[in-house]
Amino acid sequence: MVYELIETAKTDPDTRSLVLNLVRKILEKKAIYGGERTIRPLFRLPLRTWNYSVHLLLQQLVWMQDHWHECAADGAPCPLNFNEEERELIDQGAWQFARRMTYRWMLESAVGAGNDGRVPTDQYAEARMLCDAFAQEWNTDEWGPFPFQDGGRSAMNS
Repeated sequence: MVYELIETAKTDPDTRSLVLNLVRKILEKKAIYGGERTIRPLFRLPLRTWNYSVHLLLQQLVWMQDHWHECAADGAPCPLNFNEEERELIDQGAWQFARRMTYRWMLESAVGAGNDGRVPTDQYAEARMLCDAFAQEWNTDEWGPFPFQDGGRSAMNS
């Protein structure tokens, strides 16, 4: 179902907007405490760019420009000035990022892996076979680099 939604979103702007908003909301919940939609996310999101790329931060900056009147004190001018072309580039980048994160989540779910790629020891052999099979079919142009790589970054490495 998710795959069909992504495919439909490629040609249907309304579906695309829906998918982008869903992914943004999911990632916001991971990056921001519930009910918080002020300038405070700007202090947290730069720290999340390692996991979520820069797209959440860029979207937050565009949101801040649009809602500057809610954030500014004493009518101070907004220091941000994204033009329509820049907004479109940010939207395209966010869309590509949303697709890639969705496929990554689907892969993690299929192999039973956590966000860091770990699986229980007794399920490793099966997960490894599934990963190898998925890696053969992985579309790097559309979905980005295959998320699970031998020698890749791990939270368990020091």
